[in-house]
Amino acid sequence: MFKNRKEAGQLLGEEFKEKLLEFKNVAIIALPRGGVPIAFEIAKMHKLPLDIFCVKKVGAPNNEELALGAVTEEGIGYLNQRIIIHLNIDDLQLHRLTKQKKEEVKKQAQEFRNSRPPIDLSGRSIFIVDDGIATGATMKAAIKFLKKDHNIKNIFAVAPVSSRQSYNEIINLVDDILVLETPHNFLSVGEFYLEFPQVSNKEVCEYLETSNELRRQKEKKESIRRFENEGGAIYESQDFTINKKHYHSK
Repeated sequence: MFKNRKEAGQLLGEEFKEKLLEFKNVAIIALPRGGVPIAFEIAKMHKLPLDIFCVKKVGAPNNEELALGAVTEEGIGYLNQRIIIHLNIDDLQLHRLTKQKKEEVKKQAQEFRNSRPPIDLSGRSIFIVDDGIATGATMKAAIKFLKKDHNIKNIFAVAPVSSRQSYNEIINLVDDILVLETPHNFLSVGEFYLEFPQVSNKEVCEYLETSNELRRQKEKKESIRRFENEGGAIYESQDFTINKKHYHSK
């Protein structure tokens, strides 16, 4: 049982520290909206870049929580044929449901990115983070697209808790799946949190902006450190920066 998403993210960051720092070129990819607070804590703890990959669950008619599958911001989806056949969902119904979600996820991605380009994932080891894995539809859709259309070095699925069935399915799709709990009885993700409020669009944007600012600060410090190691020195004031290495008094 986790207190909230913040605590769950911190626990994941501590538990899988060695794996997160094993690779040089790492990116943390959050699945909005619930995965963002957790991914933020992991990225902040280890000073790693954070981005999102938008995926929308396609819920069954009259039961939105039961996933027929999911679609990504790029329009590629994962469908659970077993559930679709069991519920006798015809092609017309399925087309209507998936079309609606494709429109929603595209709009969501535009709002969250706010004109910021996505991180280039080529050659990176990526950790895809959600707040829990129930049917695994959203995680599988993200993995399917990212494996297909990006030159990614390694892919890891990350969540505080996962159903055992989804764990066994996803572990065959990625380099590894990193979870803290795989309980026998799994009804919903929310039952494993004491506090599980819905994450708002505004909160997602704030997490991403804060993470980007932390990343800019890190890059600035690294740039200054590299310059000083080369024999230069930087003096900053409110209005200007003096590069001592290239300044010569007359």
